[in-house]
Amino acid sequence: MGTKGEETKKCILQTAATLFWEHSYNLVKVDQIVKKAQINKASFYQYFKSKEQVALDGIDFMENMSKDFLMNPQLNSEPNPILRLEAFIGLVYNVQKQMHEAEGKLYGCPFVNMSTEMSNENEEMREKIAKIFRNFEEYHQKIYEEAKEQGLVSSELDPVLVGRQVVGILNGASVSSKLKKRPEEFLDALISIKVLMGAK
Repeated sequence: MGTKGEETKKCILQTAATLFWEHSYNLVKVDQIVKKAQINKASFYQYFKSKEQVALDGIDFMENMSKDFLMNPQLNSEPNPILRLEAFIGLVYNVQKQMHEAEGKLYGCPFVNMSTEMSNENEEMREKIAKIFRNFEEYHQKIYEEAKEQGLVSSELDPVLVGRQVVGILNGASVSSKLKKRPEEFLDALISIKVLMGAK
């Protein structure tokens, strides 16, 4: 448990990141953030000089949450990289499925949403999100490299290319699932990724 100030800052970050995810950066106002976080505007500006700053810090916050959830030690202790891939996408699918069942809508990936909205408007946001995508690319590149070493895939592709393509497929599934309100797009994506890799 952190100090009261740390908890307040974390609450603002979590609230802002969630609102940006659900509604978009440009549509959300500081007044909405402080109202939902149940703080006054002075408290907001005590920790963040602007909506832009809370968005930039919110990207870091969401990245850490994503890593804790999708790259957790239990999942990564699985020695079979294809099973690890299936578990990774299964986690994403289950979150989307639960969201759809609870709210009847899907919000997609917060990083995809922010990148499509802000990449041409804010270079710092674009760079932060691009780095996150590169980290995910490297994660899936490693899965493919391990699968090749273990004889679990038949394709002979550049692992760097595979990492990029896997993230591209998943980002496409995020947009498609949001548009169609169909979380199963991620299960379809898993099939496409296995075909790409030549999974046996």
